[in-house]
Amino acid sequence: MKTIVTGASGFIGQHLCSMLRSIGDEVVPLSRTDFIAGRFDRLVQKLKGADRIFNLAGASLNHRWTREYKKEIVNSRIQTTATLVAAINVQETPPSLFVSTSAIGYYPSDGAYIENAEVYTPTFLGYICRKWEKEAERVTPKTRLVITRLAPVLSSDGGIFPAMERLFRYGLGGKVGSGKQTFPWIMLTDLLRIYRFIIENTELKGVINCSAPDITDNALWTKALGQELHRPTLFTIPPYLLRAILGERSVLLTEGQHAIPYKLERAGFTFEYSNICDALARLCEKHTKATSHVLEY
Repeated sequence: MKTIVTGASGFIGQHLCSMLRSIGDEVVPLSRTDFIAGRFDRLVQKLKGADRIFNLAGASLNHRWTREYKKEIVNSRIQTTATLVAAINVQETPPSLFVSTSAIGYYPSDGAYIENAEVYTPTFLGYICRKWEKEAERVTPKTRLVITRLAPVLSSDGGIFPAMERLFRYGLGGKVGSGKQTFPWIMLTDLLRIYRFIIENTELKGVINCSAPDITDNALWTKALGQELHRPTLFTIPPYLLRAILGERSVLLTEGQHAIPYKLERAGFTFEYSNICDALARLCEKHTKATSHVLEY
């Protein structure tokens, strides 16, 4: 199978490419240069004969959201997806599967939502997700479309966990504000299993929530990680302090969404990690081993 991957050099993209190669796929990564104006015909040629396309392109949210950088966040997702879909739609034989990324930031931070909930949050992240998904939905009906709304992905080698783990090891961990805000998450292991599940279950289509079913809030996450690392979690971080330090992107820590993975579970998918305590135990174990290995050499 020829599989195209955008965002292949990113944290999730690298692991996805490895998984795809492990099942025998010929993986063709796309880069930013493939989406430069005037190179559309080259992009069309690269997609020729592709069986599956995974779209993970998008600038990191882990930078200060200046006006200019917000444009980059938007364009790297929305314009890239629009160009990619246009290239798919002119293929004589379009791919059988198009998996396009979105995020559970689509939902409001209050309530719990399954995929068919006719609601969205009127925030910057909500705006991005809506536009992102709208562009993906323009793909030809000959191609099965799956839109993965991702929760923050936990792994010992990327994403939000390594930085938070270091902070907690120094005894600087603490809840944010009241700690009652939802803390959504999914283990990388489960996300990769979901991608394979999507490939194998051809009846699965449309939006799917990729978030662990466990209901976790910021206070529970803080307590569980502190206990796993045997560190105190005495601090309470005021939201106003985060806003002063991080600016608008502080909402990534002060707000959270509860997205229920209804369609996945109904289709028969079983999460390997559905409990935050089990997930953190595994993450801390792997992170400690990785650190020890580095120190040995």
